[in-house]
Amino acid sequence: MKIQKSQIITVKQSLGKNSQRTWIDKFAQGAHLFIWMLVGSLALKCLSVSAEQPSIELKVKPKQCVSLKRGQSCYTKAVVSWQSEEQGNYCVVWQPELENLGGPEKQQRCFSGQKQGRFKVSLKIQSKLVFRLVDTDREIALASAELEYFWVYNKSKRPQQSWRLY
Repeated sequence: MKIQKSQIITVKQSLGKNSQRTWIDKFAQGAHLFIWMLVGSLALKCLSVSAEQPSIELKVKPKQCVSLKRGQSCYTKAVVSWQSEEQGNYCVVWQPELENLGGPEKQQRCFSGQKQGRFKVSLKIQSKLVFRLVDTDREIALASAELEYFWVYNKSKRPQQSWRLY
C-alpha cells in the first residue's frame, strides 16, 4: 500500500487542528478548575471567619422613646440583654449619638466571667442612644443596638409668653 504525499499533508493538517483544539480545551478546563478553586477557597475562608467569631447578641427594649415635642427629654426604662457563646469579661457601654443635647454622659455596666447579662436602666434622652457590647480583654466592640428618639410635634416657632398686653 502506497501513501501519497497529499494524504500525509492532510493528516498533518488535521493533527495540527486537533492539537490546537486540545490546547484550547485544556486551557478552558484549567480556567474552570482555577475558578472553582478560587470559589472554594473563598467559601472556606468565609466559614473559618464565621467559626472564629462567636455568635454575640445585644438587645435593647424598647427600641424607641417618644416625647411630645422635639427637643423635650424622653423618659424610659430600658432592659438591656446580651449573650455570647464564650465566657469572658464584657461591658455594655452607652452614650447619646449627639452628646451636646444634654443626654446622659457615656455610661457602662460591666460583667466579668459571664456568657450573658441583663439589666434595667432608667434613661432620660434627647437623641438616639447607642449601646455597644465591648470585650474588655481585647478592647473591641462586638455588637451594638440603638434606642431611637422620636417626637410627636415640632417645636413651636413662636416663643411662649407668660403674659400678654391687650
